Amino acid sequence: MAVVLPCLMALVAIPLEAFIYALRTVSGVVLEALVRILAFGFRLAGRVVSGVADTLSALYDLFILPPLLLERAFQYGAYLSAERRRGASQNR
Repeated sequence: MAVVLPCLMALVAIPLEAFIYALRTVSGVVLEALVRILAFGFRLAGRVVSGVADTLSALYDLFILPPLLLERAFQYGAYLSAERRRGASQNR
């Protein structure tokens, strides 16, 4: 047992300790790379969503403008006819 235990320590424990120490560094680098990739993906997704929102807003404005112009024309026409009736009734 006095000979086997030091051999096991030399062949197993010391390389295992070095492996764990190196694994800590490597896993830190890999984790950093993953976080950077996620940050890039989130930034890219944010820009895409922002562009889509701007495009949808412009399309909404394009489709809503003609009905609003018609409504304004009808309201102005109703306003003018009311003014004419008011003016005609005051002239009598």
